[in-house]
Amino acid sequence: MRFIINQNPIPKARARVTRWGTYTPERTKDAMEAIALAVRQDKECPRKPLQAPLSVDITFLVAMPKSWSKKRREESTGAPCINRSDIDNYCKTILDALNGILWIDDSQIYKLTAKKLWSINGASDITIW
Repeated sequence: MRFIINQNPIPKARARVTRWGTYTPERTKDAMEAIALAVRQDKECPRKPLQAPLSVDITFLVAMPKSWSKKRREESTGAPCINRSDIDNYCKTILDALNGILWIDDSQIYKLTAKKLWSINGASDITIW
């Protein structure tokens, strides 16, 4: 199965703790909801979560900053993205958002490959075996 999420990848932010409890930051929660909605609306989405061991390959196409020159954008398209966000946090957003939709729990994933590339428009390309 293959799913393309047409939104700029968002790294999962650390849960915040206040005196009233723990919460997930709004930006992360919104991104996870958008990912879940996009996958549910896709015709390849299974009716029930998969139960088998899974292999997942994710390509994160990270939108380049608007401040970059046109020349730098052209040169960087498709190049490895080295920004401040860790790739495992990008993965956590996707994997946690799809719990109960594509798989029962992300602990079913026995193999995960991921890469970050610069792109004009942000997206996430997810392939599941």
